Amino acid sequence: MLTAGGTTYYIRKTDDIIHVDRWPFSSKQFDASVEFTLLRQVIVDDDAELKTALNDGIVERHSFQLRADVKPNGE
Repeated sequence: MLTAGGTTYYIRKTDDIIHVDRWPFSSKQFDASVEFTLLRQVIVDDDAELKTALNDGIVERHSFQLRADVKPNGE
């Protein structure tokens, strides 16, 4: 559950699909992806160490689909 701007959205995930009840978009679904870095060193002492940790990390991408949630009974 997520509340934004006074509206509550109900979110559930199955495999790589994120279902959203109270769908706020005109399209019924769309694909999205996020890129992230896996760090080997998670504690750093300064900006230089953080930069090194980010440069040495493994960059990965995860793709998923956001879809309007359709309830089985049509509610």
